[in-house]
Amino acid sequence: MNTGNPLRVAICARLSQAAEESVSIARQIEACEAIAKARGWTVVQTEAEEDVSGSKKSPK
Repeated sequence: MNTGNPLRVAICARLSQAAEESVSIARQIEACEAIAKARGWTVVQTEAEEDVSGSKKSPK
C-alpha cells in the first residue's frame, strides 16, 4: 500500500544481442525514466546488461 510517498524503482535495461529490431539500452532507459516521471516514481538505480545471456548470466 502506498502511503503517499513516491514509489522507489530500479531500471534494468538488457540487450542480449544486437539486431535491427533491438531497442538500444539508452532508449530503453529513456523510456523507463519517462514512465517513472509520468507516474511520480523515483528512480533510485539504473543497471544495464549488454550481451549477457538471461539464462546463464555470462557474456555471449
